[in-house]
Amino acid sequence: MRGLGFRSVVRLESGRLRAMVKRIATVLGMLAALGGMLVVGGCFGSEEEAQTGAFSDLLRFVPDEAAYRERVTITDYAAIREHYGLEARGGEEAWIELAEALQGDDVMVPLMSGILGAARQDFLNAEARWKEGFGFGFGEIDRALMGGYGPPRNIYVVGGRFDAAGVEEALAKCTECQPHEVREHSGQRYLAWGDQWQFHLDLREGLPAFDQFGRGGLFVFSDEHVVRAHWFEDIEWMIDASRGENSLGERAGFGEVATVADELGLFTLVLTDVTQDLAMASKMIGDGSGRRSVVDGWTPDEGEVLLRQYSAWGAGSGVDEEGAFTAVILAHSSEEAAAENVGRLEERLATGSSVWRELAWSELFSRVEVSSDGVVLTAKLYGAGSVEGLLVEGMDPLLLHE
Repeated sequence: MRGLGFRSVVRLESGRLRAMVKRIATVLGMLAALGGMLVVGGCFGSEEEAQTGAFSDLLRFVPDEAAYRERVTITDYAAIREHYGLEARGGEEAWIELAEALQGDDVMVPLMSGILGAARQDFLNAEARWKEGFGFGFGEIDRALMGGYGPPRNIYVVGGRFDAAGVEEALAKCTECQPHEVREHSGQRYLAWGDQWQFHLDLREGLPAFDQFGRGGLFVFSDEHVVRAHWFEDIEWMIDASRGENSLGERAGFGEVATVADELGLFTLVLTDVTQDLAMASKMIGDGSGRRSVVDGWTPDEGEVLLRQYSAWGAGSGVDEEGAFTAVILAHSSEEAAAENVGRLEERLATGSSVWRELAWSELFSRVEVSSDGVVLTAKLYGAGSVEGLLVEGMDPLLLHE
């Protein structure tokens, strides 16, 4: 038998390679058809965008919708770990370490709150479900966001060190995991467990995505982020926002507040466009029969200095070389308004009182730093522990404006 010539061998090897490539492509296509994995890569923004600070990074996933402008809460767990020299790990001991470290500086951080929608009282169980079904836990999560004032329209994002392909492997190995549906929006696939906000009592705490009430969820996974929502509309809005389409991170005011929070190295931040205006004062005062300190605090005295109007604001906690502080960040429509509000806020701090603690602000804070840069005013308040809860939840009228 005559041997094969060189050109024949090349043609034969080339044919085998083409056949192999074709088989690989076929297998990959089958995996995709079966719902495989959601490797989002560039669909969720470029690597350059992912390298921004924690607050700016997560805010870009939030849709610019009224429900989310009202409240966005972000916690930078990586910053907390780095400051206190803590290991990135999950489990109960990790939370005890965090709580003890923060308590030492009298810093209030909403630990276990809103991480991928897990309830605080159910977090350790939720983490166990994620480890089994998704292959990651709190140890891989560096920062977390919850958008919206309350259920059922809350949305969630975490940033960290994940393995999108590893999620596929974990789900494939998880024999007790409930089946999921694969859906698509604008070329981006996402996984769906359950029926949006519906309760399924027979699936309570079911692997990997059902909570203690039997509610599933909608998820997108990448190597840098995991996104969760309860409603199809919300998860699809988030996919769009991650590409810069109607993103709260692009909205005037919100993006500036997040950037300053990143620069300050805050541990946590709450952003909102609900400002302390005179209409809110009227609601807080009501018929005047409420708590006297609240009624008096929200009733401007004659000649009382009020802030100029601001469009969005945030408050959060941090620790620097001077100690623990609360940061208040106000975004304005003009540099002039921001600059003028420096003096006005300083006066309110010097002459006003907290309606909830019933103490003068000057007694609560040992040191105050107020400055403006462009359209943003930043105040750092030292000596009273974390007071953002008084300003955001309690709406203590320190920031009352015209």
